[in-house]
Amino acid sequence: TGQVLTVAGGLPVWANAGASSLLLSVLTTNVSYKPLSTDQLILFNASVAVTATLNSALSKGTNYIIKNTSTQSNVYVVTTSGLLDYQTAIGLLPLDSIDVDYDGTNWWIT
Repeated sequence: TGQVLTVAGGLPVWANAGASSLLLSVLTTNVSYKPLSTDQLILFNASVAVTATLNSALSKGTNYIIKNTSTQSNVYVVTTSGLLDYQTAIGLLPLDSIDVDYDGTNWWIT
């Protein structure tokens, strides 16, 4: 409890969780949103169609978890440029989530 698996001296070891390993930023919204560089988990709970627009001007390695917490298929993930796993948009089913990472050019579902 309270520990994470990490690497020390090339070997896996259990260590106390540091601030960088904890989920620090959780945002819940019911409107379209453009995640900030400081966001980590974005929860969409909307009764109408909403869009998460991933900004392709962010730093390489930016990561988000995006979840549709509603019971409707009304959350869409798009980018300002580039692609998202070779697609221009991804629709999330009810209670579905994706974990996305930015490589400096495109977003990838991981």
